[in-house]
Amino acid sequence: MSANQGKVLKTLVDSKIDTLKIADNLTTDDAKKVLRAKQGKVLDEMKLNKTDVKDNLTSTDTDKPLSANQGKLLDEKKLNKTDV
Repeated sequence: MSANQGKVLKTLVDSKIDTLKIADNLTTDDAKKVLRAKQGKVLDEMKLNKTDVKDNLTSTDTDKPLSANQGKLLDEKKLNKTDV
């Protein structure tokens, strides 16, 4: 190991993260804490897949979200109370 590599390694070791500064939940709002990798995995598993979003008004999937585009179309087609 070169002297320069040793210096870089020492800097990395000296700047290690204090375990009290690691958030192990998804509710903290402390911007000074880092998220534990385990919680990042939880977030990844909970994320919405773009392919699940329905951009039509014919789907019968009750567990899939409607696209904003279709929501806009519904809003434009709705009847106003004054029109009834």
